[in-house]
Amino acid sequence: MTEKTWAARLRSFFRELFGSRYARHLEAEIVRQRMEYEARIRELIAEKLELLKKVHEFEVAMLPQVWRRDVSIPRTTRDWEKLARETGPSHWKQALEAHNEIEFAEDKKEEK
Repeated sequence: MTEKTWAARLRSFFRELFGSRYARHLEAEIVRQRMEYEARIRELIAEKLELLKKVHEFEVAMLPQVWRRDVSIPRTTRDWEKLARETGPSHWKQALEAHNEIEFAEDKKEEK
């Protein structure tokens, strides 16, 4: 009973034939994908280097001029906490507090 039938031999032949072809196709696809990936990585690295070069040129050429110009301008700073205390709570905060009070009152009623 170790003999295969004609149909079983035919099926195994086609599995071997198309299985190996499909494996070669998948290997070629993996190689193609890897090459595309590496090319894209090289493009991104080149783009990054170009942007870094532009930033460096800006820092070397422009920042000293801007810094000298800004030194003469007096800086004013705002006290944001003081400004917040003066304006009071915002409309949104008032609505949120009202909502929370209603929720708290409903929770107390449910507890009783």
